Formats: sequence, structure tokens, C-alpha cells
Amino acid sequence: MSFLSREEFKQLANADLDKLYDYLTEKFNALESRIKELEARLNQNSKNSHKPPPVNYLRKRETVRHPAGKVGVRWVMREVI
Repeated sequence: MSFLSREEFKQLANADLDKLYDYLTEKFNALESRIKELEARLNQNSKNSHKPPPVNYLRKRETVRHPAGKVGVRWVMREVI
């Protein structure tokens, strides 16, 4: 369906207006459901989706000194912002 000018819109009969209303309502509902679907996908993270944690986090290697003087390595997960 193409756009109507103001003059063309004023000349539409009631039956045509009903068809136009039905078309626009159907299109609006489809777009609204698509927006909800995309928002749900946007709000997913590794805890509520099938993706593994490394998608949301970065691993960083840190050097750790123990009280006895030993040096060790620890991996720390940092959240991506």
C-alpha cells in the first residue's frame, strides 16, 4: 500500500477507510510483537540463554602473592561493560 496525499485521503469512502484501518492495525500489531521479541533477545545474557559465559566476560590473569612468599596466578572474570 502506498502513501496517500491529504486530498486522496479525504476522498476515501467508509469501506476504504475500514480496509485502511484494518491494514494499519495488523501492521501495528506485527511491529509491536517484533519489538517485544527483539527486546527479549537484547535482555538475554549467559545466565538466561544458551550462550556460554565467555561471551559476557573477559578473563584476566593476575599475579597473586601468598603469605608464605609464593607467587601464583589467578584468573579473574571481568564483566564487559
